[in-house]
Amino acid sequence: MPMHPGSPIIGYTVFYSEVQADKFPREQSHTVPLSQDTPVTEEVIGDLKPGTEYRVSIAAYSQTGKGRLSSPRHVTTLSQDSCLPPAAPQQPHVLVVSDSEVALSWKPGESEGSSPVLYYSVEFIR
Repeated sequence: MPMHPGSPIIGYTVFYSEVQADKFPREQSHTVPLSQDTPVTEEVIGDLKPGTEYRVSIAAYSQTGKGRLSSPRHVTTLSQDSCLPPAAPQQPHVLVVSDSEVALSWKPGESEGSSPVLYYSVEFIR
């Protein structure tokens, strides 16, 4: 756990809000407590809107209170189209090779989704 003069840091608070030109942003916060076993310096914030720009700042806190906010950073979540999984493989074919082996083949799905396919997962039930 990071140590500083005075009280040690016991957690962080992440402050975030949508960046909207025509509205006053509603700031939300997410608390990230620290533990002796796993000091955390990263966190995933969920339930954000796709394709939306957010303003994010972080502050540490201790027993004596909240510290100063970090400089704000602007980040845009991926659009809904950028989060599509690949389509299922097509025309799977199984060929018995021996009493303990089979050979599998298939054609890639119609769409890779929003990023190239990295690997295929093959599952079987005995």
